[in-house]
Amino acid sequence: MDTRSASEHTTFLERAMPFIALGIPVFPLMPREKRPPASMTAWPELATTDLTQVVAWNKDDPDYNCALVARLGQLVVLEFDINDGMESAAAEMGKALPLTRVHRSGGGFAHWLFKATEISDKLGNRSANLDNGHEWFSFRADRRYVVGAGSVHPNGSLYTALKDIAPIRIPDLVCEWVEKNSRASVAPAEIGRASCRERV
Repeated sequence: MDTRSASEHTTFLERAMPFIALGIPVFPLMPREKRPPASMTAWPELATTDLTQVVAWNKDDPDYNCALVARLGQLVVLEFDINDGMESAAAEMGKALPLTRVHRSGGGFAHWLFKATEISDKLGNRSANLDNGHEWFSFRADRRYVVGAGSVHPNGSLYTALKDIAPIRIPDLVCEWVEKNSRASVAPAEIGRASCRERV
């Protein structure tokens, strides 16, 4: 079946349900976009796992994309903007790939989802660029979001789950690798504006 056609028949509720089951807060994004509706400027506080609220958003527009919110003590997302990013990081650390939930972004790269720890909370939001200025990775720990699997990228590609399993606690070595290779990102108060620039 054509992926684009299948995705157009998936509702916001259907996109959100797997993440609600995992305890991951969600909120709606505009259909086939990465930005929230104009009414969702307070999305860090509005994001929820409450089914009643998700059903209400679905009634507003069943074509909404679904955003997943990283919060301290809950979820952290390591998002790569290059191919085989985690594979290279694991090789550098001399460790096997973490067995956790992984999504493929609409741009063809990977989101690695983990349960937060005290170490990841202390790191906060981080980012890193390559020498050519292109984004290497971002570490989203505090009121940042990524587009969830089942959503549709502006280019028509579908975000998918590569490893459809529950997130594990982020390994300390992964946090150490992130800290060594990145810098602190923008403050949480700026996230509502900054996140609309997301390319993943």
